[in-house]
Amino acid sequence: MNECKISIQNAQGETRAERGGHLVFAESYNPGDRIVLTVPAPGYYIIQLDDAMGEELVYMKETTFALEVPFGEQHVSYSPRAFVGEMHYLAARAARAHEITAPRNLARNIYDCHGNASCFPHAWANVETRGESVFAARNAIDGIICPESHGENTPTKAGASTAIRRHAGRWNSAAPSRPKRWC
Repeated sequence: MNECKISIQNAQGETRAERGGHLVFAESYNPGDRIVLTVPAPGYYIIQLDDAMGEELVYMKETTFALEVPFGEQHVSYSPRAFVGEMHYLAARAARAHEITAPRNLARNIYDCHGNASCFPHAWANVETRGESVFAARNAIDGIICPESHGENTPTKAGASTAIRRHAGRWNSAAPSRPKRWC
């Protein structure tokens, strides 16, 4: 296999759609569906598992990563536009050298999920309160830093980057050796 393979599987593990490199999935997702990414070897990859979320540079420790499509309460920690509708564009490819070495947020992974052990960066918590998505560990590394975005009735999403929101409007002194900046 020379390229990445993307497949959509239902709750029973049956393949609904599959393609190498990129996939246009012209159906709605159903509860229990999973997006499965298979890569030829561990390494750096650019992935886009939903067109509403964009691309992400990740390190694949293993050759397979599965993301269960979020529904209901689990969808709250994602963009309201993510994984909905009847048209989805997914893509994956090996990262180029300049993409790997470019300045970027080394902790960000918008596709991180609970139980992930193969796609990094990955955040985890010893307790995710009541299993609610507003307390999901992925919120710390999903790249959302909007301080107005805490709670279900906000334009972006709930729970994202709580630590950054807590300090919004204050001086950031997390790195005392650097000049202070406004959050």
